Amino acid sequence: MNQEQAQREVYLELLSQIDPAHSAPFILWIQRRYLIANCAGVHVAEAVHKNVADSGITCKTIIPGDAILPSENIIQPTKGENADCRPETTVHVDAFLYSDCDIDQLVEEGKLSRNYCKACGSRDVAPLTFISHSASGRRAQFIFRNMVPYMEGKSVLDVGSRLGVMLYAAHAFTPANPIIGIEINPDFCQLQENVIKHFQMDDRIKIMNTDVRNAAEVVSAMDVVILNNVFVVLHCPSMSRSSCGNF
Repeated sequence: MNQEQAQREVYLELLSQIDPAHSAPFILWIQRRYLIANCAGVHVAEAVHKNVADSGITCKTIIPGDAILPSENIIQPTKGENADCRPETTVHVDAFLYSDCDIDQLVEEGKLSRNYCKACGSRDVAPLTFISHSASGRRAQFIFRNMVPYMEGKSVLDVGSRLGVMLYAAHAFTPANPIIGIEINPDFCQLQENVIKHFQMDDRIKIMNTDVRNAAEVVSAMDVVILNNVFVVLHCPSMSRSSCGNF
């Protein structure tokens, strides 16, 4: 018996000791813990993490510090839990581009403030509202490594893909195909296309520059659809929350 056969026997013996009712979750855990982090037996987890992080670094060199493009027309919500995001007291800090440590460093360097003066010249200050229009790389990683099942033969759609973090993470941590990003802003579409080409992710990722309401067939065909607060803060004057909700 060679080493591979011996290892297989040990694994089958271990599996036989598990309650059949719990064997499926156990195998799924192995898929998530090892098969996704190891490709064809070669450990690639560190390289995968680095690719996602490097994608963010590349985006950071292309777009403004607040990750808001001149071609955007952002409409802040006036009702609900995000109604406090008033333009004069809200700072856009993209979570994909800046970690909490990055923000702390920017504050220490005087490049960013956490507070604003409610009465100029006094000590009466209040905290600024920080918002992000992207998920962080860490959160995207958690979603695809821990929250969704093994995705071989499955498709992923990110509505309002913006900088593309969900697409890059889906490509890095799952075998899903296709991975589609729908983005209404052509500048963000071009940015994503550049990053995808640079990091050779165009084998599975595709970008659609369109209004999601015009892509009903694509949405209905997807196995996993991601909506990361995409309709909370609107980025297009032609949209309304009611029309998006009805869609």
